[in-house]
Amino acid sequence: MHPLGNDLSALSDDDLLKKINDLHKRLRTAYRFPDPSISMQLRMLLGDHQFEYNARMAKAAEKFAQQNKKFSDKMDIE
Repeated sequence: MHPLGNDLSALSDDDLLKKINDLHKRLRTAYRFPDPSISMQLRMLLGDHQFEYNARMAKAAEKFAQQNKKFSDKMDIE
């Protein structure tokens, strides 16, 4: 976790995706500079954002699986 990162749980999913896209753009720009510490800091921030997004998607997938578990015996699609 980046020491200067914000609380990402307060962001909506759309805002989180916008931040991830923005960090990707900034990272592409940072690779052009000779100082690698800039890109390293951005990669740390991007990692935090992607971790939060992946955690949200895993939680949503688990919730979806729990909701559909009660219907698993009702229909069989193969």
